[in-house]
This record gives sequence, C-alpha cells and structure tokens, in this order.
Amino acid sequence: MEHDAPENTQRPKTRGVPESRASRPRAQAILNATAKLIADRGVAETTVSEVGRAMNMRKSVVHYYFENKQALVNAVQALAERKLLTRVQAALEPADAHKPRDFRSFLRPFFRAAQGDNEDFAMRLQFWAESRRESDVQTGVGETRNRLRDTLEAAVVESRAVSADETATIASLVMAVTDGLALAELLDGDRAKASEAYELLLKLLELGAQESRVSVDKPSSSMRAATITA
Repeated sequence: MEHDAPENTQRPKTRGVPESRASRPRAQAILNATAKLIADRGVAETTVSEVGRAMNMRKSVVHYYFENKQALVNAVQALAERKLLTRVQAALEPADAHKPRDFRSFLRPFFRAAQGDNEDFAMRLQFWAESRRESDVQTGVGETRNRLRDTLEAAVVESRAVSADETATIASLVMAVTDGLALAELLDGDRAKASEAYELLLKLLELGAQESRVSVDKPSSSMRAATITA
C-alpha cells in the first residue's frame, strides 16, 4: 500500500477525513472517484496520484482533504459502510412493527440491499482481499460485517419468525448465501440465477420455521397419553 506520509497507528474516528471537511462536495467527489478506482484496480494499486488524475486535480489538493492514502482508504470504507447499512436498514424496516412476518416478506429485500450494485460489491471484494494484508483495512471490514450482522439479527428477532436460539445461525446463513450469490452474479451474470436461488433459500427457511412452530405447538406423546388416561 502506498504511504504518502507517516501514519497514525490509531484508527481515526472519522476514518481519515477532518470533521470540518467531511461533508464538502469536493471531498465527497474524491471519495467517489477513489471508490471506483478501488473497485476496478484494488486497494494496493490505487494511489493518491491516480485519484488526483481521475479528478483532474493536483495531488496536493487531495492531500488537503486526506492526509495520506490510508486516511483516504479509511474514509472510503466508512462511506461505503454508511451506504450499506442505510440500504439494509431501510430494506428490513417493517411496515407494521406489531405484525409477525414470514421470512420471504422481510428478508426478500435484504439480498439486493446488502449486495448493492456491481461496483459496490466489487469494491467490497477488493477490501476483503486487502484485509488479508493490511490490519487497518481488516479492522474496517470486521466492523462493517459486525454491524451488518447485528442489524440482520435484530430484524430476525423482531420478525418473531424463529426461536431466539436460532437467530444467529439464520443471520449467518443468510449473509453467507447473500455474499456467495452476489459473487456468482458478478462473475456469471444472469446465468447465476441469484434471485431465484435466494428465493429458494427463503422458502426453505420459511418451511423450516413452520415445522418448528408445529413441533412446539404439538402436544408430546406423554401429554397425549396423560390426557387420554384422565
């Protein structure tokens, strides 16, 4: 990874962009250009100089907003996380918080929200790969996935579709299948049948949840025998 200045070992609270400059249009444009370069070329191959060329500006202008490359990468990760969690939270928002939902009704929108467009997912793949080499990137990847998992688990709990002890397992399964299908669709396009495969997963989960509810509601053999004897 390119280093344009000595780096701080502590992860900045704003992940690299000063608070006073974070919302400026030019800073946001730099982040968007960097995200596209990372999606196309990877984190290691994206340099501050290339970002400047893509933006038709001097390297020093990029450094005015971001101290060094690590600060820029951190800020791109933070922006991508905010966009991802905003999409997912909106997709999982219940129309009626007091009404139980089946798996297909509340998890159907999760797949596309978590995937984003192809560029979003391609950028996440690059961050996942870079996290094997850079501990700071690994920290950001881990934080994002933990927040995504927490958001999904909370939605599963609120749905009352499964028992509490199954919540974490269901969330892990849905996240793993979502990631795998998103990758297959990126590589194979329509042939991946990603939407159809995800719909089948939701159907199987719903059937399993229904069977669990039936087994819980169904009296045990000993209870039936006691009732007959009485």
